[in-house]
Amino acid sequence: MTRVVLITGCDEGIGRRAARAFADADWTVYATGLDEGALNPLEDDGCETAVLDVTDVDAGSVVDDVVKEAGRLDCLVNNAGVGHVGAVEETEAEDVAELFEVNVVGMHRLTKAALPHLRDSEIGRVVNLSSVVGRYPLPGMAAYTASKFAVEGWTEALRGELEPFGVDAILVEPGVVGTGFVDDLFSELEDRADEGGRYADLYRMLNYWLPDLADLGGDADETAETIVRAASAPKPRERYPVGMQGRALVLGGHLPPWARDAGWRVARDVSRVFGK
Repeated sequence: MTRVVLITGCDEGIGRRAARAFADADWTVYATGLDEGALNPLEDDGCETAVLDVTDVDAGSVVDDVVKEAGRLDCLVNNAGVGHVGAVEETEAEDVAELFEVNVVGMHRLTKAALPHLRDSEIGRVVNLSSVVGRYPLPGMAAYTASKFAVEGWTEALRGELEPFGVDAILVEPGVVGTGFVDDLFSELEDRADEGGRYADLYRMLNYWLPDLADLGGDADETAETIVRAASAPKPRERYPVGMQGRALVLGGHLPPWARDAGWRVARDVSRVFGK
C-alpha cells in the first residue's frame, strides 16, 4: 500500500523540494502551506495540496481531512518555520512569542493531531526540521537559535514517549541552506547593520560569513532527499545532519567540550570586539 505523508511549509524552499522528493519516491503527498498560489504547481508534480496555518488553533483538523481522504497517515514532516535576526537587547518579547508560535507550538499542534493515526501505521514517523543552530548557538540570532534548541529537546522527549508504540521521532539538521528563507535573513541582517547601533558590526559580521556557510550547508534538494530517507529507512537514525557544515558541527558533539566549543569561543570574542 502506498505510504502517505503530510508536510508543512511547502510554499517554497525545503518543504517544496521535500514534497516533490516524496512524490518521486511514490508516496502519496499532502503538501501544505500558507499560500495557495505557491502550492498549486505541486499538484502538477502529483501532490495533493491544502492551505494550512500552523498557528491556527484548528490546524490539526487538516490531519483528520487527510486521513479521511487517504485512509491512513504514515509520516508527518514538521517543516514550517520562520526566522529572526536580532540581538537579545534589540528583540521584542512579542517577536519571540510569534517565532515560538510557528516553530514550536505549531509543530506541537500538528503532531498531537497526527499521533493517533501514526500509531496505526506500520512505520509511523514524525520528522522535525531542526538546524545546526539547534545544537550550537549563534550570536545575533538568539530567538531563532532558542526555538531550534526547543525543537531538539521536544523531539528527544517525544522519542521516548513514542518508543513503546513503534513510532519514530526524527531530527533532520541542515546547515545554512541557500533558500528564500535564508535570503530573507541576509536581507534583514543588512538592514539592521545599516540602521547602526551597538550591534551593527555583529550584524555585518554575520552577513559576511553566513553566505559562505550556506555553501557548506547542503542545498534544499539534499535536505529534501535526507527527509525522505529518514521517513523511509527501516530503522531510522535519531538525527540526520545535512551538508558538510551540518555533519561537521554535529560530529563535533562527540569531541571533548573544550574542542567542541573552541569555534564558538572565537565567535563570541569577535562579537565582543565588534560590539564595543
